[in-house]
Amino acid sequence: MHPATRRNDLTWHNQPKCVRLLSIRFWHGAFAVVAAITLAWTADIRAAIHAEAYCGEPFGVGRITVSLSPDARGAPWDDDRVAVVEHQGRIIYPVMKNQPVRRMVRQFLGIGGPRQVDFYFIFRGDEPLDVAVYSPAVEHVTVSPKKSAKEFGKLLDDWWDATADRYRQVYRETEFPIVVQNYLTANWARRLRRDMPQPPMYLLRRQSVGGSWISQLVANEAYQTAIERDIVLGRFSDNLVAGVSLPEPLSPQPLQLAIPASGVEVEPIAARVPHECFYFRFGDFPNYLWFRDFLRKWQGDLGNMLVERSIDRQTSERFQRQIAVGESKLARVMGPAVIEDVAIIGFDGYLRDGAAMGILFQAKNNFLLSNNLNTQRRKVMANHPDSTEENLSIADHEVSYIASPDGRLRSYYAVDGDYHLVTTSRRLVERFFEAGNGDAPLAASEEFQHARSEMPITRGDTVFLYLPAAFFENLASPHYRVELDRRLRSVGEMRILQIARLAARAEGNPAQSIDELEAAEFLPRNFAERADGSRLLETEAGSRDSLRGLPGWFIPVADMTIDKITPVEAHRFLEFQQDLQREAGQFVPVAAALRRDASDDGTMDHIAAEVRIAPYSQTRLAHWAERLGPAETLRVAPIPGDVVSAEVIWGGLGKPVHLFGGLRDSQPPLIIRQGEARPTTPLWQSVRGYVGTWPRPHLFDRLFGEPTEPFDDDGVARGNGLFDLWQRRLDDFFLFSLQRDVLMEVGPQLAMVEAERAVQLRFRIADLSDKQIETTISGLGYMQSRATSASGSRFMNSLA
Repeated sequence: MHPATRRNDLTWHNQPKCVRLLSIRFWHGAFAVVAAITLAWTADIRAAIHAEAYCGEPFGVGRITVSLSPDARGAPWDDDRVAVVEHQGRIIYPVMKNQPVRRMVRQFLGIGGPRQVDFYFIFRGDEPLDVAVYSPAVEHVTVSPKKSAKEFGKLLDDWWDATADRYRQVYRETEFPIVVQNYLTANWARRLRRDMPQPPMYLLRRQSVGGSWISQLVANEAYQTAIERDIVLGRFSDNLVAGVSLPEPLSPQPLQLAIPASGVEVEPIAARVPHECFYFRFGDFPNYLWFRDFLRKWQGDLGNMLVERSIDRQTSERFQRQIAVGESKLARVMGPAVIEDVAIIGFDGYLRDGAAMGILFQAKNNFLLSNNLNTQRRKVMANHPDSTEENLSIADHEVSYIASPDGRLRSYYAVDGDYHLVTTSRRLVERFFEAGNGDAPLAASEEFQHARSEMPITRGDTVFLYLPAAFFENLASPHYRVELDRRLRSVGEMRILQIARLAARAEGNPAQSIDELEAAEFLPRNFAERADGSRLLETEAGSRDSLRGLPGWFIPVADMTIDKITPVEAHRFLEFQQDLQREAGQFVPVAAALRRDASDDGTMDHIAAEVRIAPYSQTRLAHWAERLGPAETLRVAPIPGDVVSAEVIWGGLGKPVHLFGGLRDSQPPLIIRQGEARPTTPLWQSVRGYVGTWPRPHLFDRLFGEPTEPFDDDGVARGNGLFDLWQRRLDDFFLFSLQRDVLMEVGPQLAMVEAERAVQLRFRIADLSDKQIETTISGLGYMQSRATSASGSRFMNSLA
């Protein structure tokens, strides 16, 4: 299935019935229609086919080897039209064997794609298989299964190895949720008593069983995947009795900070923010509106500015709807006259399942702001006929609370003087009032004052983000880690149950209930049995957690009460704590600022970003930074014609050395082949770039090799080391490139100059809109957009 639209938005948590709706009864016929259409323009491509299959219980296993013709386009695993289908649907879990040479290496060296591909599969029954092989032209082959226990075992091992390799590939490369591949691989690892394949190497080290501590802290898709994998493997099966007390949190060492003796000016709104909250401050209402519009443009994910993604969870919009805060046209006009300052604050950013967050306003006019917020709340309640409103007493203040039974509306509205907080979390309301009374407000913390001394409010930043050390410590606390795992497990169980039912249908098994699926080994024993008293409920509206609500609108972690935990939960937290201690040591605050300047005609924004992690030297994360040399104002002069350039001062070679490099503006010739924009020459010939050092250290002589002949009159020679690079020596500069003419262009322009600021690292990307390389960048953008668009059908394919 190849979508005609540019992207496919998969909102898994918003639509818990989505898998149920995708029964895929039509799939085999639809696949054949698509293949027939493609046959018209691929009829010239034929493949030689070899097939073998062996009977077994409860399934047989087979292999089909397709030898592609020399004029076949592209690599098979890049082509969604290369597949095998049995006309009665008896082939299940087909997997293509990955090739050892990766795409980047092939393109760099100019190696053509492989001409042979192996499909491994499991099949039902003992009768001959009528197989349609799409390569991509369709060819039919009949395979008669044989009986050989030895060959069956060997082929089953090959199928499992290919399945494990495929899992590693999709884990690393896919644009869509890998719930199907994750379930199938983990379930067959348990059924076959095999080791679960490990995720690929990450930053030169293998991830721990529970994922990296960073993944656990931010609760990203990788960690959700790890939770679901552990559910299917049965690692929570003994998680039934909660009799262990919550462990003690880590006790961090005091941070050594230099605070100016004369004091630091901080904004008044920070005095109402709890010191353990993140703080996203806009300064005024127009800045808030600009940022909201900016996020909408990129679907709420700034990563889309670089790589557009296929999943749009609409988390930001859902959060605003949940707390009943919107932006009417009148509010956009009147807002600057009513609102003095705006900040988004919270204990966490877990928007995907339900965050403890709120919007804090400092009013210029209390009456108008209160009237506007209450009007919005009444309007939202009208859209939720089953919603109710209560006036609660929290910290001796009256607070308005509106909510719907499904949790899609959950909004506390608290007012303290000129400050108005609208939030999803009762605990955040309590801390808001406590901070206003002087109990650990952000403004009083030394680390915040230190940050404001480095990034003063007089700079007029458009957006200021501050993540205190206490914010990270709260996320790493036993309460947060245990409850987060429980809610991610709940979401995982909902997704796994639906996938398990599809797997049972694919294998011809009538199992539907949890007990039946457990007995048939589609689910581990004790699936969905929990120690916290919650249950997995299936209703006409979809699955929900009896204690937390609907996925996507869970009760915030901060509002959940935890008394006792299970031994499994205690062990998982201990592992997390040990990883954190070993790799990070302790947390330090992070401050970031965006400053926006609009162009004269209003069509372009120039955005300057600054990030400060201080004092990072008091963490174990600093070992890489310790190899950097001291910050210097001396730098390599900018080279005209560079579209990307970088420079770092390296201190690990005895004395500081400037390492620098650049990518030159050029227009490599491209062709469109099999949906990819590819250079007509090997990548090493197409990329015009250089690297260099000043002053030249002997280490690079050894790395890039000695010259194969004496340096010529231009100081250029060919090396015999890595890639046989061209070398050029100019005074104290040492320059390397894949192309000799690049050295001739860059060499005469090399010079050391003084800069305004002393830094350790510089990175610059030029405006690419008027450069030759724009065509290449557009080609890469096309490839990414195509992959994004295809990801929706690939997700459907995995369900089928």
